[in-house]
Amino acid sequence: MFQPGDKVSFVNEKQEGTIVTVKPNGMIVVEIEDGFPIEVTARELVIKNSILTVPKEQSKPDASKSNSEKPFISDYTNAFQMKNKIALAIIPDSGQVLSGNINLRLVNGSDDDVLAAIYTHKANKRTGLGALHLLPGTSAEVATIKRDQIIDYDGIIIEALLYRSSESTSRPRLLKSFPFELPTLFQNFPKLQSPFCFSVLQEIHNGEPVIESEEELSGLMEKFKSDSMKSGSMKKVVLEPTKKSPDNTLQRFGLSPVNHEIDLHIEELINEPAGLSNGEIMQIQLNHFHKTLDKAMLSKAQSIVFIHGVGNGKLKAALREELRNLHIKYKDADFTRYGAGATEVVLR
Repeated sequence: MFQPGDKVSFVNEKQEGTIVTVKPNGMIVVEIEDGFPIEVTARELVIKNSILTVPKEQSKPDASKSNSEKPFISDYTNAFQMKNKIALAIIPDSGQVLSGNINLRLVNGSDDDVLAAIYTHKANKRTGLGALHLLPGTSAEVATIKRDQIIDYDGIIIEALLYRSSESTSRPRLLKSFPFELPTLFQNFPKLQSPFCFSVLQEIHNGEPVIESEEELSGLMEKFKSDSMKSGSMKKVVLEPTKKSPDNTLQRFGLSPVNHEIDLHIEELINEPAGLSNGEIMQIQLNHFHKTLDKAMLSKAQSIVFIHGVGNGKLKAALREELRNLHIKYKDADFTRYGAGATEVVLR
């Protein structure tokens, strides 16, 4: 009987690998030596070393040897290319990419200390997972969650403060909420060893300034006008009160300045959606929804329309459930323009 974690070789070719999972239909997913997963039948494999049997020479446990053999990354910041960023890494257990536990690790690639609280949430209730203090360029494990527990949660909430002892501008306060995006057999980091190559990153902060209040915005505008007067000509510029210069903030974030509408059809989000499961498609759509909503709120948009289509109604229901959890108002978008396939989010 083949088990995830078994070391196997192939009958018809000189190839070895480790079993990742055994599917209900009997097909076996094997991660070969170069880290690439392939699907084969049991007849094509021979067990070299089963996780259910211990070789005689290793019958006595050797703690130091087992620790050295356990997959490990000494520098998560560089491994995940996290310079100037902060993210939650969702890492599958070794040998059980699709069925094992999920390790959550907070990675701090910024120059700030990070004081973070991490929760799971269901409806309006939170459950604490951990609280961490991370120095710049470090990471720490938050928690390990069983896959069968994940269905009980709507997602993760992270609250964080950034701190810097040296002189700096005011440091932002961060609040992020996102659904669980579980690892698949797609290698997001193909240069890393298993299981880290299958890791998923949820970005919390990308190093860009975060405007937290109208006072900060006013201060930035005053500084901008002052710098412009110093570096530009001395010619006096008179602004006509009846005319407003166009605000390009929404355009810079990929939003329409006229309609504030985002099309969530999968064909509009990625080039080659063929081969994706319904669950993977939904996850991509929800991730884009969250990122766009964050940017629209940052740009102080009054409203934004998400075009989700009619279909089976699952995407529409998921979007509205997320909005209810975030206590954000919404309504059916203009029926004459969108039919029943769009939701308008009211931000003011």
